[in-house]
Amino acid sequence: MRKKLFCGLISVFIIQLLVPAAMIAYSVSAQREIETNGKEYYIEADPYLIDDGGEITASVRSCSFASVTDEDKSKGYIYAVLKSDSQGHAYVDSASFEKPTTPYYIRSEKPSTFWYFAELSYTPSDKATQDAMRDYIENHRYSGWLKEDDDAVTVRIIVYNGKYIVKGMQINGTEIEEYF
Repeated sequence: MRKKLFCGLISVFIIQLLVPAAMIAYSVSAQREIETNGKEYYIEADPYLIDDGGEITASVRSCSFASVTDEDKSKGYIYAVLKSDSQGHAYVDSASFEKPTTPYYIRSEKPSTFWYFAELSYTPSDKATQDAMRDYIENHRYSGWLKEDDDAVTVRIIVYNGKYIVKGMQINGTEIEEYF
């Protein structure tokens, strides 16, 4: 009886170790797939917060909202297809309930009647850049938004099959790690 109980407990312990490991492996492979097959876009953003861990949060200036009619409420997820303008900035080309044929779209997190681009977060690789960005945000803010004459801030994302990852942040076309 004790052997069976001991074996059962060991089995449960091993399963508890394997489940998080499998989740991490899946997450890494999904990120690698996005990086390998995805398309790069630049989105104008307003950084307004940097937390104690150095993560910068920015709200998206453009391509943030697309709505559909009330009669479509029950259809499900909204798919927003991104395109780039002549300056290379992303915008929503179309939003619909039909899955697009192109793999360069973003899917809403849950079924709804509107789609918006969530706030984007990026963590610079070094503490000096994080501190400089904190000062930049504090000195260039008025009520949490950039003034009209301030620097152009863009976030670089890679989009593939409804998902995206943030790969960098730029000020006037220069990566923030180099800018500071």
